[in-house]
Amino acid sequence: MRIERTIIADILTVEMIYSEARAYQFQQTGYGWPVFSKSFIEKEIIEKRHFKVLDEDDEMAGVFSIVKAEPIIWNDKDGKQAIYLHRMAIRNQYRGNNIAKEVVNWAMTEAWKHKKKFIRVDTWANNDALTDYYRKLGLEWVGKKQLPPTSDLPEHYNNIEVNLFEDKIMKAINIESYRLEWKSYFEQFNRAWIEKYFVLEDIDKYVLSNPEEAILKGGGKILFAVYDGKVIGTVALKKTDDETMELTKMAVNENYQGIGAGKMLCQAAIDKAKDLSVKRLVLYTQTVLKPALGIYKKLGFIEVPIELGKYKRADTKMEMILNDNLQNNQYPTGKYKEPEVITEEICISFIDMIASFPANLKSTLMSLNDKKLDTPYRNGSWTVRQVVHHLADSNINCFARIKFALTEDNPIIKPFAEEKWAELPDAKHISILPSLNILEGIHERSAILLKGLGKKDWNRTFFHPDLNKSQTVAEAIAKYSWHCNHHLVQIKNLKKQMQWK
Repeated sequence: MRIERTIIADILTVEMIYSEARAYQFQQTGYGWPVFSKSFIEKEIIEKRHFKVLDEDDEMAGVFSIVKAEPIIWNDKDGKQAIYLHRMAIRNQYRGNNIAKEVVNWAMTEAWKHKKKFIRVDTWANNDALTDYYRKLGLEWVGKKQLPPTSDLPEHYNNIEVNLFEDKIMKAINIESYRLEWKSYFEQFNRAWIEKYFVLEDIDKYVLSNPEEAILKGGGKILFAVYDGKVIGTVALKKTDDETMELTKMAVNENYQGIGAGKMLCQAAIDKAKDLSVKRLVLYTQTVLKPALGIYKKLGFIEVPIELGKYKRADTKMEMILNDNLQNNQYPTGKYKEPEVITEEICISFIDMIASFPANLKSTLMSLNDKKLDTPYRNGSWTVRQVVHHLADSNINCFARIKFALTEDNPIIKPFAEEKWAELPDAKHISILPSLNILEGIHERSAILLKGLGKKDWNRTFFHPDLNKSQTVAEAIAKYSWHCNHHLVQIKNLKKQMQWK
């Protein structure tokens, strides 16, 4: 499961989930939420306070919203105290999958990141089953409150009594180096997770029983996550050669999982490897450990071919090249900034760049073989091949959006999930030639179209639901031009850094 912000395009599904939850409430208690209007949901989405819980297939399993200040219910006027969870609804087929616990853990992490003291929840005071449920989630009941009639709260809060729950946020997680007295935690935490999912191998038994000899003696490091004097997690860096270390034996006490300790340990290990001037960091994992894989990918690890026989349980190898020049290649021309004014002369320069882009890209790629095309342009990024196919995908969409804007009144365009498109077979594995052909055709037609526009046409708009605002054709072309050059420079920088001709 993962949690993302809800977008305008999700509203119909959100309404369905709320309707299903409302029916369940009435079935269980005889009362329930009112019907939340589309504008009510839309407002929370626009304010970036509405979230969705997605399963492994990107199906919406549940929704919830947050507020950062509760002056009436909790007397928190400035929002410094807590994150407040509201309207958590789980689809019927996902009940029993601990989704509410996932939401609470997410809220704990968010509150911790934003230096809040608590997460807080309220519910109807006369719903004993829901009260017990929140207690089982680890929330502490702190009392009841009679709410007055007021227009400052949603209508269903008027003149009701609510139960109040909260959970204190962890103060801070510190990363500490190995201490002899913490040796038992290294074995305890790792043994627990390995035996939960797999079988302890002979190499595991040796390393966990003899960390000084197996890891530290050869120049490795062992780190611990410590909260309030308690050791809650650990990770090791094992030296494999003069340029490479293996990130291994990362484990977090089960009672403290879900609050970001694993990610902190992983990042601390990366930072430590950089301090040691290591050029390459590798790790071995299993595809069933999806949360761990997600952390590794977000931090910049990429999958590479795995050698046979390293670990019986491992089916995936990942690595990170600790090269700051590559890491800085994310925005080599700087992040996009909308021009304050777009003149006719600027528009002409954008069109010229768009017209010449396919030839410039083709020239840059001409000398790259398949191995080079499958090289990420920076740590944890797409490969060059994926970038080329992404450019075709993106520019097809941009061309269509401009045509919609020119022929309809402020149409709502359909965003595309570029990260997911880049993982499809036609973006990861095939030749770049079809996409180069697409780009030649799209850019030739775009240049002809744009050169034929008048001043009024440049001010026509489409509505972008992810950005929650309208964009003019001129603004779209400005970003279109920047986006092409942005990826072209990424590829050129990679060639220069790798010393490819």
